[in-house]
Amino acid sequence: MILLVIFAFCLIAMFVLFYLDNHKQVRDDEDFYEIMSFVSVFMAIVAGFVVLITNVVCYLGQVDQLEQVTELAEKQVIYQEKADQLVAEFESYLVTTYPEYETEMVGKLHPSSIMNVLFRYPSLRTASMVKDYVEKMSVLWSAVYTNRLKQAKLKRDIFILDRNPFVLSFIMPSIPTDWR
Repeated sequence: MILLVIFAFCLIAMFVLFYLDNHKQVRDDEDFYEIMSFVSVFMAIVAGFVVLITNVVCYLGQVDQLEQVTELAEKQVIYQEKADQLVAEFESYLVTTYPEYETEMVGKLHPSSIMNVLFRYPSLRTASMVKDYVEKMSVLWSAVYTNRLKQAKLKRDIFILDRNPFVLSFIMPSIPTDWR
């Protein structure tokens, strides 16, 4: 890829110099080839810097995306801990307020099965604690799902950048193997 860019710039430089030579602005063949070599080297250096700067920017972008994925995973763990804490609070509320349901529900509660419990026992729906709990759980789970969507988008962007033919892949940071 780099060689293709350098070759293209060299061809452009040669066409410019041939144009100058045909219009008699360059008088001597030695001057022509000397100018052509300087222009070609200059174009190759410029192309090299462009490729280098582009790859450094892509590298920094991918490092940033990898850090964002890590941050979102940490947030998801925190949200899961909050959800587990809310489940524990709700279990203790049910044990103290509704002892007749204690043997049936304690141990069976899971954040995803709370709606089934509420439908089985309509008296629980009226309790303000239960309403607060359901609201908090819905907020937490929506945050978890939002984080998962963001993680999936960032991972997709990282894979797209990894497959980009205009980026030197050996410069890019390695992608964790558990993502593949």
